[in-house]
Amino acid sequence: MLDKIRSSVKQTFYYGIGNVAVKLVGFILLPLYARQFSIEIYGLLALFEILAEIIITLSSFGVESGFNRWYWDDEGKERQKSLFFTTLIFSLISTTLCLILAFVMIHYYSLQIFDVKISLGLTVTYLVNILFRVVIMRSILLMQIQQLVVKQTRYVLLNLGIVLLTTIFFITQLDMGLEGVFLGQICGNVIVLIFIMPYLLKEIKFVIEYEIFSKLLKYSFPIAVSSVFAIVMTLSDRFILKHYYSLADVGQYSLAYKVSSLIKLFIVRSFLKSYNFKYYSEIEAVKHDRFFDKSITYFTFIAIYSGLLLSIVSKTVIKFLTDNVDYYNSLYIVPYLVAGIILYGIRSMLNMPMAKMKRTDLIAYIAVGTGILNILLNFLIIPSLGSLGAALTTAVSQGVAVIVCLMINKKYGYSNYEVVKYLKAFLIGIGLLYAWLLIPEMNVFLSILVDLVILLLYPVILAVIGFFEDTELQRIRQSLKKWSKPANIKALIKKEYGGK
Repeated sequence: MLDKIRSSVKQTFYYGIGNVAVKLVGFILLPLYARQFSIEIYGLLALFEILAEIIITLSSFGVESGFNRWYWDDEGKERQKSLFFTTLIFSLISTTLCLILAFVMIHYYSLQIFDVKISLGLTVTYLVNILFRVVIMRSILLMQIQQLVVKQTRYVLLNLGIVLLTTIFFITQLDMGLEGVFLGQICGNVIVLIFIMPYLLKEIKFVIEYEIFSKLLKYSFPIAVSSVFAIVMTLSDRFILKHYYSLADVGQYSLAYKVSSLIKLFIVRSFLKSYNFKYYSEIEAVKHDRFFDKSITYFTFIAIYSGLLLSIVSKTVIKFLTDNVDYYNSLYIVPYLVAGIILYGIRSMLNMPMAKMKRTDLIAYIAVGTGILNILLNFLIIPSLGSLGAALTTAVSQGVAVIVCLMINKKYGYSNYEVVKYLKAFLIGIGLLYAWLLIPEMNVFLSILVDLVILLLYPVILAVIGFFEDTELQRIRQSLKKWSKPANIKALIKKEYGGK
């Protein structure tokens, strides 16, 4: 199990770099956005990002999960290249159809959707960018399934650099506004696609796999429903917030979400990718493999610890990124958003046994139910609590989904989860965070000292109350001792990159 943990940690690290790099542009450019865009325009950008996620998810029909599931399946192993080609062609056709529908909606109903009229040029640039994103996403997915984590990280970082430079140029030199944001993303995606093309041509066989793909679609459709409701559950709060308040409130909430999403990008999504690919590659053994049960426990600890750290430093992060005081009101909701993101991660890992049994219909039922619950809670709570209510309803809905997943998995024999340890990790994390919030303002030195004490207390308290096993504590001490030596870090870097 130790070798699997090491491999998983390594892959999580690389996936984390890739995930953060994708969204890091938004953080790096935030000072520029704060100077160039009003908080209302930033809110409009946030709504565009939400709509893009919905379009991409709707058009995919969940084929990413199905492709991942069948790529290593005995039925698909001999036809991997043609299966990838079939998946790519389907994605291009379905995305194009969705983009045509989106064009009609934005062009004719933008005033009703966004409260502002969207120009034709901005609409076309925005939608073309989505099409290129889908191609890049499918290419990166193939690299991830093949566990080419270093290769995919290099391409993602290349995309980051190009998008960053071109976006700055289009906004500052050509004064293109939001159109410059999406045009910069198109430049990054097109150039990376050119570099990826030789790899894609090697991995493609120009044959349509009708029989396998029909099974894949049947398997994937409930996951697509689940994904759509997950997006609705996570992102509808901004549209409802706009309905009751203003684009300025949407902008403040979206900034808090962007900060809290660092946990989702670097920890949650990265961990999930590594976990999912290992799960599918060893799909026949996972029910009896302790590694997969313990992984959720490790994830819970790491995610909550990271969330505690992010909540404490979020004020500094936001003030460092922008000197626009209109953006500061987003600080107080970061911890609530972080809680919802962590619960989402646990829920996603608990979905895997249902995917293994090809009971994706159960995943869809859970998603639909909790999505409806989230929307109802949004309409009930957002009018009185605003952004705080939106964050709370997401966390509550994700918590309900986790409980339902645990109950279903237990019914099918997956009952070795360490639920008591999850609760310990959550309760201690919440207790320390609220203790930190009650501490009055003090000078910088004392404030930093208190922050460090809070962060150190979390693993210490968990160790005292029995969260870690003796062997785990021993491994932690050995790892700390090993990686505290610069020579070992240098040797690791040389091993990873010296021969490449």
